[in-house]
Amino acid sequence: MTELETELMALKQGLDQVKKELDYHSKQTTRELGDRFVDIVSDFESLASVQLAELDETLVDARIQFNKSVSLFGEEPTKTQPDEFFGIFSTFLQSFEDARQENEVMRKKREEEARRAREIAEQKEREKRAAERRKREQASLATDGRRGKSKAVGKSESGEFDDLISALHKGDVFGEDLAKFKRKHGKRSSGVFGENGKSPKRVIGGIQQSRERSPAGD
Repeated sequence: MTELETELMALKQGLDQVKKELDYHSKQTTRELGDRFVDIVSDFESLASVQLAELDETLVDARIQFNKSVSLFGEEPTKTQPDEFFGIFSTFLQSFEDARQENEVMRKKREEEARRAREIAEQKEREKRAAERRKREQASLATDGRRGKSKAVGKSESGEFDDLISALHKGDVFGEDLAKFKRKHGKRSSGVFGENGKSPKRVIGGIQQSRERSPAGD
């Protein structure tokens, strides 16, 4: 504000010099032909005086408004310069903008971290489901394998009984076929002949009765 007042004072002094020069030439009784200095400078001085007066009024009003603003913020108007006073607001606004940008950066960073966390969680969930699915498939394959093995064992035992009954019917149990049958079926058939003293017919009858008493599904 002081600088503006100083510059305005310099303009007033310069205009005063123009007025003095204009007065001097206006009092001259003789002028050279075509000399229009007084006419031109007179128009300039009139216009400059009006504009300078407007600037003076504007500066006075600015000083009044500035003093009021400084007083509202608890500062001393006579000791506070405009650049110092408005510099406080400039610093605050710059700091505010810096803080806003930092908050924006932090917000984007948190969003990125949250997105990555969601992706990791989803990946773990997919891996967990895949592991559970493989586990169920392995358990199903193991169950199917046990069932197949059980059926195969049942069929094998059933075939042994059929061979035995066929051999008893044909009477081959007392010939070479008996030896082959024993070699084929091992100890499981040895007790049928000789060790328990039962005849082939009694053995056949007992087996047939046993199979008839068995449930149809066996």
